[in-house]
Amino acid sequence: YCCDDKDKCPSGQVCETNAGQRQTCPDKVECKVDCDCAQGQACRSGKCVVGPTPVYCCEKPGCPAKSVCTKKDGSQGTCASPGCTADSECGKPSCVQQGTQCTSTYPNCDANGVCGSKVNTVAGTCDPGTGTCKAAPPECKTACDCPQGQACSNGKCDKNSKGTFCCAKAGCPDGQACFKKDGTQGFCPKTGCKSDSDCGNPTCQQLGTDCGFVLPTCDTSSGKCVPNAKVERNAKCTSVNGQPKCVPNTPAQCKVNCDCPQGQACSNGKCINTGNPVYCCDKSSCPANAVCYKKDGSKGKCPIPAQCTTSADCGGTSCKQNGNSCEYTTVYCDVRSRQCIKRNFNYNNYICNPLTNRCTPKPQ
Repeated sequence: YCCDDKDKCPSGQVCETNAGQRQTCPDKVECKVDCDCAQGQACRSGKCVVGPTPVYCCEKPGCPAKSVCTKKDGSQGTCASPGCTADSECGKPSCVQQGTQCTSTYPNCDANGVCGSKVNTVAGTCDPGTGTCKAAPPECKTACDCPQGQACSNGKCDKNSKGTFCCAKAGCPDGQACFKKDGTQGFCPKTGCKSDSDCGNPTCQQLGTDCGFVLPTCDTSSGKCVPNAKVERNAKCTSVNGQPKCVPNTPAQCKVNCDCPQGQACSNGKCINTGNPVYCCDKSSCPANAVCYKKDGSKGKCPIPAQCTTSADCGGTSCKQNGNSCEYTTVYCDVRSRQCIKRNFNYNNYICNPLTNRCTPKPQ
């Protein structure tokens, strides 16, 4: 899939950008309000869901008369239109990709003229154009679609099977029973090998999220080819310099912004620079009172550095004479915010004592 073609990139599937970078198709926002969903469904966290109680859209067909409904602007109303008469009046099918699973929703009109939905989850791919799930193609049809030595069982290569050979592949032991490409049985040809080149080229095959690799070699003592098959977990079958190879999948660089250096954002598992710095509340260099993100992904504000722990850290008191008045200033430490708080007082007929930094009454 192409990551840049967002309409055709199924959520959760591996894709490639126009620049050649491998990423994962982003989750699609199915809805913003209930009326974006099929009649009877509700919009929750950007996804259309089927709840225990139907949620009706006032402006859509299939809204049962006099039932409570939601308008397109999000306000509540009462259904005024008659009930539905056909499934087509209840909306179009829709589907959502969740990894290798596809969940489809088929709107339907019941006998009472009320729109509802049928939900089904299968292994396959979501087709956004039709809103239906396409079943995943089988991994194999015969043993010849699998690495040498593995059997094809229910459309999948059985990694634990032994002794099932493909007649047309290298590494088929002389005289052993084998399967042909058309699925019929036969026997491995009795042709001994003299070198590894007689046993065929290395091959790899994608087995779900794993990669099966076969490196045929020749056992010169017996003249038999040995498949040397192995399975590498969490790897992809690809070509490197024209040769098949199992390459480990690169883990995501980040999950939340706090996994990145201060100032960078986490996008599609990678740390990137954006137009404006993105701060992590729990890291140093978070500008005081700036918007930031916590480790759980929620928003917050950068903490203000503490100025004091006791009032002694704030410079104490002072006074100055202003005509017939004494201006007295005291600074104390607020224990909650750890900030120095200044308070000013003005006393008439008082004088400032520079020795004590306090205002005292004028002598009579």
